[in-house]
Amino acid sequence: MKTFVPEATARLGFLRTEFGFTGPEVVQDETGVYPLLRRIRFDRADLEIEVSLVLSYMGEEYVAVHLVAVDESGSNRRAEIGTSHGPHWVPDAARPGSAGRGCSQADERGSLTSVG
Repeated sequence: MKTFVPEATARLGFLRTEFGFTGPEVVQDETGVYPLLRRIRFDRADLEIEVSLVLSYMGEEYVAVHLVAVDESGSNRRAEIGTSHGPHWVPDAARPGSAGRGCSQADERGSLTSVG
């Protein structure tokens, strides 16, 4: 948990340099009860990206990435764009040494297969 913020910041630094986001802003967990959240947020005028480390019951731990945009009515629209729960898609830009232009599919062992 101590390394989550620096690691997520380093892996997602391209959001600032290539896409004009600011941050990351560390968001404090409001509840302090399970599931515990450690969250960082990258902001841009039209949307934000939240990366959360979720610590749940019985030692379950995973990372989730959400895209949050405000629609015309002022409501937040939220979509999960990545997770470390089971098979998932990982932006190549989040992988060390990648060019950041495609996606990879991770299997249950965490092995990555490039798909774009």
